[in-house]
Amino acid sequence: MNIITITTYPSMPWRFRVQGPVGSSRVQGRDCNDAGEAAAVAVNWANDVGKPYVIIGHDSALKLIPPEVRSNL
Repeated sequence: MNIITITTYPSMPWRFRVQGPVGSSRVQGRDCNDAGEAAAVAVNWANDVGKPYVIIGHDSALKLIPPEVRSNL
């Protein structure tokens, strides 16, 4: 299963980090300026890795992703 996580930095709670497999399932990370950017990056990565995947993480970013898109098992 491919897991994509959205987290914040403890020292900078307004900054987000998305981590997950990209392309050849090698785990990579990307810094994001806000919850919207983090949600968009997570959805794009989910489309790239294909089935099965799940997006987990910070509530403010997950609210921007429809529940039916958060996982594809």
